[in-house]
Amino acid sequence: LKAGQPQQGRDFSRKFTLAFADFTERHRPTLMVLAIVTVVASLWGISRLTVENRFIDYFQKDTEIYQG
Repeated sequence: LKAGQPQQGRDFSRKFTLAFADFTERHRPTLMVLAIVTVVASLWGISRLTVENRFIDYFQKDTEIYQG
């Protein structure tokens, strides 16, 4: 391609990006508290997870799979 000037088109993301940056600057403490609460709630939820891997308990005792 030949070298040239970049075309100036409509920049749809610029307004959104600037608005988002302005929002985060104005609400920094609130966002930090929200992030910390989210992390704490996630860690608490992760600690409550359990894994059940005894699939044999789902079968009745008189079935061939359970007896095997």
